[in-house]
Amino acid sequence: MERKKASVLQSKGKLACESCDFDFAAVYGSLGDGYIECHHAVALSTLTEAQKTKLEDRVLVCSNCHRMITGADHGLGRRI
Repeated sequence: MERKKASVLQSKGKLACESCDFDFAAVYGSLGDGYIECHHAVALSTLTEAQKTKLEDRVLVCSNCHRMITGADHGLGRRI
């Protein structure tokens, strides 16, 4: 996750949800600095022990979007 966070910070200049652009640091100040959740676009349960998660298979999302992506079978995760 740290590699993904570093990649997003370098390309966008902030850690914000890749779905809705929510920025914990902008809203909560130092308390939210560096906070973000990581969604695995390829479910870990589908990988074999030899397979590794690729950086591009991870999506940084806020708690709300992460819950929406993983909490319902509506296909939202495939569109992000």
